[in-house]
Amino acid sequence: ALTDTGFWEGECSLIGRDGQPVRAFRRVARAGDDRLVMYLRDSAGRSRSEELLRIRLQLSERARCESLDELLRSALDAAERLTDSSIGYLHVVAPDREQASLQAWSSNTLATMCRVRGEKEHHPTRRAGIWGDCCRERTAMIHNDYAGLPHKKELPEGHPPIVRVMGLPIIHGDKVLAIIGVGNKATDYIREDADALHELASMIMDLVERKQAEAQLLASEKRFRTVFEQAAVGVALVDPLTGRFVRVNAKYGDIVGYSPEAMLTMGFQELTHPDDVAVDLECISRLLRGEVRTFTREKRYLHRNGCNVWVRLTVSPLWAEGEEPSFNIAIVEDITARKAAEAALREAKEQLELRVRERTADLEQANRALQEEVAARSQAEKSLRASESRFRRLVQMAPLPLCF
Repeated sequence: ALTDTGFWEGECSLIGRDGQPVRAFRRVARAGDDRLVMYLRDSAGRSRSEELLRIRLQLSERARCESLDELLRSALDAAERLTDSSIGYLHVVAPDREQASLQAWSSNTLATMCRVRGEKEHHPTRRAGIWGDCCRERTAMIHNDYAGLPHKKELPEGHPPIVRVMGLPIIHGDKVLAIIGVGNKATDYIREDADALHELASMIMDLVERKQAEAQLLASEKRFRTVFEQAAVGVALVDPLTGRFVRVNAKYGDIVGYSPEAMLTMGFQELTHPDDVAVDLECISRLLRGEVRTFTREKRYLHRNGCNVWVRLTVSPLWAEGEEPSFNIAIVEDITARKAAEAALREAKEQLELRVRERTADLEQANRALQEEVAARSQAEKSLRASESRFRRLVQMAPLPLCF
């Protein structure tokens, strides 16, 4: 092969200084007529990188169907394989860093080694062992002679015996979020093991954040669905460009007399009183142009039975400024009873005002008649006084005394 290409390369197995086999990548090249140059590179790092890539792909696939607990267990199983360990664990650290709860064990640890109760029991970090050291020191801890540690903690009943152990903190920003650890490798843990575990821990936190975001999204969707379906008012998602109903709750259907399923084949224009459609379209156009972010108005729907239904309508867009229009959310409250009461009140007020006007006219007429009568009496009294005055003057001027 050297004769044909001038070099040869491939993996080989060598014996290390400690007597252990070492996998290496070897490249042999011709340097001259009678000299060869050989390059050796530890292939363990390359193999480990490939294994980490395989693990990332496997965990990403598992994240689609496994719960968070199952995914953490799968990740710890991978950590055991990656570091040739037989124990794997993960502790989640509380925000105050005063307590840590055991979040997950590897499958092998649970199945064959660990019988400790209280899988998610909380432990103060100040009383913890190596994983507490990781939290306090914020760096990887490797102990290849666990029995000889002066500060080791007494293992609880049912805990597997520990020969070697390695742990490291999972840090985000300036906070220790969790501690991941492995134990009981057949040979000593080395720095490369810690580096590989660190890479795996980064994958785990990415997947944990993804699963938590998915859980929060599902919880948010559940809350929205509950509020949407059980709201005491009508709620609907409406296409702002066509006016078609995209999603409708039962209360909305009750207000207009149609089932939510039937409304999904309709637009709001079909349900709106003809005299109110133009104002609706103008308000929605203003939303699309960004002139307003919401509008509220009172309008009439046409009930399935043919009668008018008065509603108080509030419409808001579900897209942010600058985004393409997606949906409007419409909230309607049936105010037909209020409108009927207002109409009845207006009619009663008009009737009362009519009666007041009629009574006022009657009183004004009676007052005019009374004034005319008073004026007539006053005139009669005045005429009588004038007649009496003339009679007295006549008596006084008579030449002879008058006797009656």
